[in-house]
Amino acid sequence: MIRSIAIPFAAFALCAAPAFAEDQQQQPAADAAAQAQQDAAAGAAAAQDQAQQAAAQQSGQQGQQNPDQMFIRDLASANQFEIQAGQLAQQQAQDEQVKRFAQMMVEDHTKAGEQIKQIAQSLQMQVPQELDAVHQAKLQKLQQLPADQFSRKYIIGQVGAHTMNVLEHQHQMQNAQSPEVKQMATQMLPKLEQHLQEALRLTGTQARTASETEPGQPQGTTPDQSGQSGQSSDQAGQSGDQAGQSGQSDQSGQSGSDAGSTSGTGATSGQGQ
Repeated sequence: MIRSIAIPFAAFALCAAPAFAEDQQQQPAADAAAQAQQDAAAGAAAAQDQAQQAAAQQSGQQGQQNPDQMFIRDLASANQFEIQAGQLAQQQAQDEQVKRFAQMMVEDHTKAGEQIKQIAQSLQMQVPQELDAVHQAKLQKLQQLPADQFSRKYIIGQVGAHTMNVLEHQHQMQNAQSPEVKQMATQMLPKLEQHLQEALRLTGTQARTASETEPGQPQGTTPDQSGQSGQSSDQAGQSGDQAGQSGQSDQSGQSGSDAGSTSGTGATSGQGQ
């Protein structure tokens, strides 16, 4: 009896063994694939979170900066603009005084740039190495100016820029949070005031030069045009004189005709009588 039961059970076990073994082999592979998918999804989610955090941190850096850091960042860009604009003016300006002023800008603002970097390090911040959008646009406008307009517009721009710089440094002397920033503003202010006074002086020089280019010449005319206008006036006057003489001759002739007609009428009347 036991033997008769054991034989069919053994046969069943022999038949089921391969299938069971195959299931045991396939299960680890499926589990590994599922685990790999879960790991990949978790890694992607983690990477996305990190990217979002980095973007939020980067976009929030400006908002997290204190007023001193914002001042230093803007000052660094403005200082770099003065250097690049001065280098351009040394090449493009036609006025020698403007070229000397531009050379002073390059030298003084290069020294100021080193001081700005030191202050930035004390504030644990990085100063920008490139111009911001505003100063980049200003530099591009200067680069596109014709040579005969460059000196005047460069100096006018320097007056505006240094006026703002002087006011900003005066404000920082009183209101900066960092003692280092206050000290820097105090040290830089006299040089900026000197730059402003020189730019104002050159603005007056440029204005006088422009007005003395054609002394006594009406605006919008040239000597040739003035001469042509004078000739036209003379010709018009001569034509008027000729017309007046012609008119007088016509009047004299008309008067003679009228007199002759009157005389003829009188004679006819006498003959009739």
